[in-house]
Amino acid sequence: MITILDQPVVYKFSFTALSLKIRETISLAQKLKNEDISLDELSPKDLSDSRGVTSKRKFQELIRRLNQLSDEEMELLAFGNQEVQKQVCLIAFARYYRFFYEFVTEVMLDKILVFDYELTDRDINSFVSRKSIDHPELESLAETTRKKVIQVLWKVLEQSELINSVKDRKIIPPFLDERLERLLAKSNPSDLKIFLYNDEKIKSI
Repeated sequence: MITILDQPVVYKFSFTALSLKIRETISLAQKLKNEDISLDELSPKDLSDSRGVTSKRKFQELIRRLNQLSDEEMELLAFGNQEVQKQVCLIAFARYYRFFYEFVTEVMLDKILVFDYELTDRDINSFVSRKSIDHPELESLAETTRKKVIQVLWKVLEQSELINSVKDRKIIPPFLDERLERLLAKSNPSDLKIFLYNDEKIKSI
């Protein structure tokens, strides 16, 4: 499992190829656990809608996300209830795509600390502008790609239910599964910020 570090990393924007993909991610996790195999033993054929190059690209992205998870997290993803499965999908996503992680933990978390639950275009544009200083890979994006990055970011926030909808963008602090909360508190406390936990709340667990 790869843990997010507090140091500059290269942003990856390949999530524009697919959003959270909860159903497909769960399906791969279940195959891993049911057949007791490794990630290396999975193939694009294990995706039910496998179709050539596009599905191969989707498969590779999903494997990279799954590779972020511990055995315990993978178990929850495979066999947990729908809510915890969605939450583990979000963890895998946020760990791999640092751009998304930082938007949630820096912009969204800061806003709710001052009881501001509305996300605006200004929020994302200011974030992109600020991050471009240290991330040339963000600065060098074509305008169409940058728009796609923002579009998919909103979509993933909606799919994970961190916002009510792409249109309204009202932040919804989630109710985290207790088992997952304990697991993260023990192994990766900073990842609780993905679910909008502030430092005080993390320390109290």
